[in-house]
Amino acid sequence: MLWGVVNAAVESRAAGLPAEMYSLDGDYGSLVITNLLGTAAVTSAFMPLLVASRGRVVNTGCLTGLVSIPANAAHSASMSAVVSWSESLRSNQHAVV
Repeated sequence: MLWGVVNAAVESRAAGLPAEMYSLDGDYGSLVITNLLGTAAVTSAFMPLLVASRGRVVNTGCLTGLVSIPANAAHSASMSAVVSWSESLRSNQHAVV
């Protein structure tokens, strides 16, 4: 029986650069892989056990997922994606359980 999964993997990059200075494969790619895809992968791996035991998923994030911070575009974008994915997961699971 699995009571829950807590996803707390958050990678950030040094702020202060304008959006056009971040690289797609380095900065954006790394942040999306860690923050969004890492969260989704861990949750997906445990979802069968969570559904069977009516367990919970807790995804941590930060304020930049809701409010963009100037000169921190890559991190804000990846955290917004985590928020959106988490809301979708919640809606889907309410329909299943």
